[in-house]
Amino acid sequence: MLVEMDNIAVACLVVPTTWRRTTARLVVLPIRSYEIFTFLPHTFGKSELKGYAPFKTHISVEHPVVAMRPSAGIWKHAADEVRVKPVPAEDLVPGSQTWTSEGQSCESRNAYLCADRRHCCCRFGSVFSAEEDRCSASTDMSDVTSFHIPASHLWTERIEEGTCEPTHSHPCGKSCCCNGKYRWDLEQRLCVLSNEVAEETPFRGLQGPPPKAEAIPGSQTWLGSVTCKDKNAYNCGDHCCCMFGCEYDSEKDACTSCTADDPLVVKYHIPASHLWPSREKQLCDEPFSHLCGKACCCNGDYLWDMEQRRCIPYQASQVTN
Repeated sequence: MLVEMDNIAVACLVVPTTWRRTTARLVVLPIRSYEIFTFLPHTFGKSELKGYAPFKTHISVEHPVVAMRPSAGIWKHAADEVRVKPVPAEDLVPGSQTWTSEGQSCESRNAYLCADRRHCCCRFGSVFSAEEDRCSASTDMSDVTSFHIPASHLWTERIEEGTCEPTHSHPCGKSCCCNGKYRWDLEQRLCVLSNEVAEETPFRGLQGPPPKAEAIPGSQTWLGSVTCKDKNAYNCGDHCCCMFGCEYDSEKDACTSCTADDPLVVKYHIPASHLWPSREKQLCDEPFSHLCGKACCCNGDYLWDMEQRRCIPYQASQVTN
């Protein structure tokens, strides 16, 4: 309902009569801007509606009000003017389709199944950690605070099983939240697609260019009696190249002085490769990769593709800065 009163439009919103003392939402907005105030209902006076300061009113406990002051005599319904905060986009984890292909669930890594039904998306209140290859707790809980489903912390399944029953929802903090791109419809008590979605933050993937593969002169003579790995190197064509973090010493005719904190190792190690079962056996079984520090690195002229989860030949067009 829209009521004109001294150039103020008042839209009355009907709420259940079981509400007694409540906090209503007051919106005082010109056509091009708005402010939101919270107030406790009490005495209503027409003079208090003037200006842009928050005013207090008591039409009845059944009728909290939304008020706006239009400009240039243009009237619009308050519901059309209130800008709804965009819901978060999906926080899709690149390459997470490999989690489910390995028989693991998104939930086991603090995530939920994305809308594409292939990838996993981090739950609200968590962020993807490439080094742990899972979604870890974040210090930023603003999405949980703003978008948790009201009263969901009281749901039996949330308390007893740690799950959330509504479709397109997931556990967040001590409550439940609708998945990215969805909002909670209080009337239907469902998560529905939202018309207002925040801009997605692209994942920074390939970082290049990678180090070049520098063949050790004469290292082709090593092959047959020893392996490249015996000399702290890896195969590069018919020669050997030093592992990242090592330097060739001509007096020892081997790659030596290997360090785990070498800049090449720090920048180009494969995220979470220190967790690979093969790495515990001093191996890197990913094609075109080698040991480096406590992890694995893609060979020279190769980069780790986070989405495909493999080392691929470097192409400048594939790199994101």
